[in-house]
Amino acid sequence: NRSPHSFRAADYHNADFDAMNVAFKSINWEDLWVLCNGESEQYLELIKLTVLQITLLHSPCCKAPSDHLQPRNNNVVTAMKRKRRKLNARICALQEKNPQSRNIPKLTEEVNLLVYNIQSEITNNLSRREEKAVATIRRNPKYFFSYAKRFQKTKSTIPVLRNASNELTSDPKSKAEILQT
Repeated sequence: NRSPHSFRAADYHNADFDAMNVAFKSINWEDLWVLCNGESEQYLELIKLTVLQITLLHSPCCKAPSDHLQPRNNNVVTAMKRKRRKLNARICALQEKNPQSRNIPKLTEEVNLLVYNIQSEITNNLSRREEKAVATIRRNPKYFFSYAKRFQKTKSTIPVLRNASNELTSDPKSKAEILQT
């Protein structure tokens, strides 16, 4: 997607804007107009190409995001959960047909290992995301703050309220009525 002939190819965070300004000031824009024989579409295209060329000369190439090259880690967790679900179904079927089966402890142990692996994979995914958020704080602060905001939100419920007669109530219907008044 980052063609060397597009503005997306430039890394503007590390561009030399002073050199760009000097290059832009050195261009005689009126001569370019004359080259285009006064045709506005050709002139606009020439301006675009000139600006692109100067931009690419004075800014490094953008690196492709590395996370697009790696497989999604959620697929690994999903596969492990699917396997756990199938193993649990096999255990239930064995317990119904043959509760004394020797395979039940083996399958239970395999399920326990899967549960551990799922937990560690989820923890690793969270750690990787956190490291990525911290690493990109300078280049992309919006990513970091949106990541942080996901964990900042607290979802709370209202445990009890006082009604009109000053009694504590925890019934959801009566709490809703109190809050509506």
